[in-house]
Amino acid sequence: MRKVVSVSLDEELESMLLKSARRQKVSKSEVVQAALKQYFFLTEAKRFRKNLKSYAEKAGYLSEEDIYKDIS
Repeated sequence: MRKVVSVSLDEELESMLLKSARRQKVSKSEVVQAALKQYFFLTEAKRFRKNLKSYAEKAGYLSEEDIYKDIS
């Protein structure tokens, strides 16, 4: 079931939304939905990374380079 949500945008952001929708030939709703999905994914990934950081450090992984060395 879909819900309608009203969002206030400044002129610049609304213009960017309209241009993006036109370029991709999709609705503004589709652009907003895609942007929200990406935002939530990235937010969750950052939270996950933050939670695992102490475990990685205890295992000797102090940088991404350390991880790449082990998996390469």
